[in-house]
Amino acid sequence: MLLFALFELSYLLLLYMCIFAMKSVVLHYYLYNISNYLNQYRIPYRYEKPIALLDWNKTVICRPDFTVMNKRTGKIFLYEHLGRMDDKDYVSANMRKLDLYEKNNYLLGENLIVTHETSKSPLNVKVLELYIKTYFI
Repeated sequence: MLLFALFELSYLLLLYMCIFAMKSVVLHYYLYNISNYLNQYRIPYRYEKPIALLDWNKTVICRPDFTVMNKRTGKIFLYEHLGRMDDKDYVSANMRKLDLYEKNNYLLGENLIVTHETSKSPLNVKVLELYIKTYFI
């Protein structure tokens, strides 16, 4: 009986790990897709470059998905892709991150770009290209 319970528990753990890994692979696919578009347009960027942000009186290290430089002006943008917007915990964590960006003068449309998707509404590459042409070229 105990052996069966352990087997069932390890099966459920393995199943959970596979589901988590699949979500992670899908998200990384879209980050890879975004980096391909940035490369196609020869946009200079760094992936998950650490930046120090102030959260009240303490320093927090954040790793935006991309730190991107406008080719013409040299202006630096943070670019976050929110790839699991149908996951409540993920949304909550990213809302805290967006609040932290705002507290540190990273503002949407000014020097912070955000794209998003859900499992039913994937990243629209036409919108991605519009962001690239508007902000990075």
